[in-house]
Amino acid sequence: MKLPNRYVPILLAVLLFTTPSLFAQTDDFDEKIKSKSSELEKLRAEISDINQQLSRTQRSEQDAVTNLNRLDRQISLIKKLRSELSQERKLKEAQIRLLQATVSANQEKIAILQRRYSRRVVSAYKIGTQEDWQLVLNASNLSQAFQRIYYLRALHQAEAHMLTQIHKTLRDTDAARAKLELRLGQVASSLEEEATAEKQLRASQSQKSSDLKKIRKNQSSLKQELQQKKDSAKKLENIIAGLEKEKKLRLAELARRRGTSERQAASKFANMRGKLPWPATGKITAKFGLQRNTRLKTVTDNPGIDIAAPKGSSVKVVMDGIVVAITWIPGFGNTLIIDHGGGFYSVYAHIDDVKINTNDYVISGETIAVVGNSGSYDGYKLHFEIWADNNKLNPQEWLKR
Repeated sequence: MKLPNRYVPILLAVLLFTTPSLFAQTDDFDEKIKSKSSELEKLRAEISDINQQLSRTQRSEQDAVTNLNRLDRQISLIKKLRSELSQERKLKEAQIRLLQATVSANQEKIAILQRRYSRRVVSAYKIGTQEDWQLVLNASNLSQAFQRIYYLRALHQAEAHMLTQIHKTLRDTDAARAKLELRLGQVASSLEEEATAEKQLRASQSQKSSDLKKIRKNQSSLKQELQQKKDSAKKLENIIAGLEKEKKLRLAELARRRGTSERQAASKFANMRGKLPWPATGKITAKFGLQRNTRLKTVTDNPGIDIAAPKGSSVKVVMDGIVVAITWIPGFGNTLIIDHGGGFYSVYAHIDDVKINTNDYVISGETIAVVGNSGSYDGYKLHFEIWADNNKLNPQEWLKR
């Protein structure tokens, strides 16, 4: 259906204003994709490094726990790579849709501009070039003559501008088409890399399962595992001690986010003893404090509680705060730490599919990850800790009964 002439100027104006905004959105996508690509390069380098370590290590009983840790780290990195690849691909797919809209809008814009310009050229040819001068010479007075000169000049400038717009839009359309082809190729490559990552992930998970069975049968490996847990608990303690040195600035930020004073922000967690929501739904399989291993005749100190829960079930923050660390620790796997103010921290370990970033502000009950088995030697669970002023607390005394 042909567009009525009276609507052409309106549509042209809409296209002239919307097309530049589409280009601006395309630039926004470029920045996001560039940032995501940078993160992916770092992940690929980490995975390559851990793969080399695994290939160099002898698969002996003495190296069993070391190998398992590296394998576990590899699995965590591949999962993250897979997630980041998916996010990057979705950004590119969204940009592709925008580029397709840009090309379509530009084509319509060019068609309208060309029709208008053609009509103007044909009209000028039929009337003859002398009419411009006749319009000026036939003016009834000098003032009218100047007005007609001004009008004619503006008309010619509009024609020149229209021609410039046609050429520019053609160039922009070619650039959009070129980027569109590039992104389509990249999306195809991303899908291939995602499939490769998924295949490698399944292989590594199968290897981890096999290695775990061997470790459970070997006493020396179990003792090595227990020692690692002690070392990892100390490492986590050192991380929290380091975070305490910077807590003043975060307390001010917490107060600002909560709309309270720093004193109120500091005391909020302290008043939640026995009232905090549970971070995951499941059964406690390891309580806080000293744990006796009858098989190895050893005693270890559990700095938190372990909650057995189904794979992929939600892990929720127990109280609002600022995410201060997302890391990987041998024996704990993927670990997340939240500062709640007043020297209080909550720790979530063995998690997967982390949904937040460092320095994010999270609120009570928000899903921050899912239950996983990274760093775990006995299935899917959440390891949960509460700290206050560098002292570990019994989480059961703080969670709702």
